Amino acid sequence: MTSKVVPVGTILIGYLGAASSSVPILAIVTSRRLRGQPMFRTITNLALCEAWFLLWGGVLGTVNMAGAQMEPHLCAAFLCHNLSVGTGGSVAMLVVSVERYVAVVHGLRYSALLTPRRLWLLLLAPWAVAGAMWLLTGAALLATLGPAPLRCRFLEVMPSRLKLAFSGTIFALCAAIVAVNLVISRVALRHQADIRQQRRQVGRESREDVSAYWGVLRVTVVYILFQTPANVVLLLELLWKQQPPALIAVASVLVLIAFAMDGWFFGYYNAKLRRRYALLFGCGAEELDDDQQGGALGRDDDGDTEGVVHLHVRRQTRVSPAERAARGTHPSSKLTLPVTG
Repeated sequence: MTSKVVPVGTILIGYLGAASSSVPILAIVTSRRLRGQPMFRTITNLALCEAWFLLWGGVLGTVNMAGAQMEPHLCAAFLCHNLSVGTGGSVAMLVVSVERYVAVVHGLRYSALLTPRRLWLLLLAPWAVAGAMWLLTGAALLATLGPAPLRCRFLEVMPSRLKLAFSGTIFALCAAIVAVNLVISRVALRHQADIRQQRRQVGRESREDVSAYWGVLRVTVVYILFQTPANVVLLLELLWKQQPPALIAVASVLVLIAFAMDGWFFGYYNAKLRRRYALLFGCGAEELDDDQQGGALGRDDDGDTEGVVHLHVRRQTRVSPAERAARGTHPSSKLTLPVTG
C-alpha cells in the first residue's frame, strides 16, 4: 500500500503544486508595483524554488509509478536534485523571514541595510545552497547505488548518513526560521503596544508598518507545522529505530502539501497579493498605481497605505445652472468625483 501511496501522492501534489506555486510568481512578476518591493521578490524566489522542486518530484513520481528502473547516475541526479532544491526551499523561507526582520526590527535603516546588492545576495542564497548540496551529495550517492539499474525511491535507496545530513540540515533551518520569527514577533508586539498607547495619549491614528509581518508569520507557522513531522520521523528512524512506512509516507506528503500551498497562504494573508490574484483571475478591480490613488486613503491589512476608497477624476464637466439645480450640487462645483471602491 505504501509503495503506491507515495508515488501517487508525489504525482498529484507535484504537478498540481507546481502549477499552484506558479500563480504567485505570475502575479508578482506581472505587477510593476509588487515586483519592485523586496518582500514580494523574496516570496517570488520561494515560490520558484517550490515550483521547481514539485515539478521534478512529480516527474520522479511518474517514473516510479510506471515501475521503470533508472541507471544509477540518473537516479543519483534526480535524488540530489530533490535534496538540494528541497533544502534551498527552506533557505528561501528563511530569506523571507530575514527580509521581514530588517523591515520590522530596523525599519528606519531598512534601505541602508537591505541595499539592492544585499537583496540580490539573499535571493541567490537558496540556489547557492542547493548547488553546494548537489556537489556534496552527488558523488557520495553515486558511490552507494552500484552499477545495476534500480527503482529510484528516496526512502529505499538513500544512504542513512545522507538522510541524517538532509534531515539535520532542514531541522537546523527550521530552528533558525523559528528563532528569527520569535525576535520579530517580540518587536512587532512592542511596536503595536506603543502605537495603542500613542492613540490613547495623542488621539492620532498612527500605524507602524508591521502588519505585513503577521501574514508572513502565519505562513511560516504553517510551513513549520507541515515540515516538522517529516524531520522528526526521519531523525527518529536514523537515531532510534525504524518507523512505520505509512508514517514516513504521510510525513513526506505533508511536506509536499506545504510547498504546494505556500503561495496561496501568502496571497490569503496579504491584501496586495490577494488583490493581484483577483485581477489575474478576472474577479477584481484594476490594480492602481500610487499616482492614480486619490484623496481618501486608508491602510489595508498588510499595513501599507492603500486605497480604501479611491477617488478618480474621470473628466471635468461644465454644468449649466439649471442642471446644477436639478442635481442639487453646489454652484461652485465644476467637476464630479465618482467614488469607486
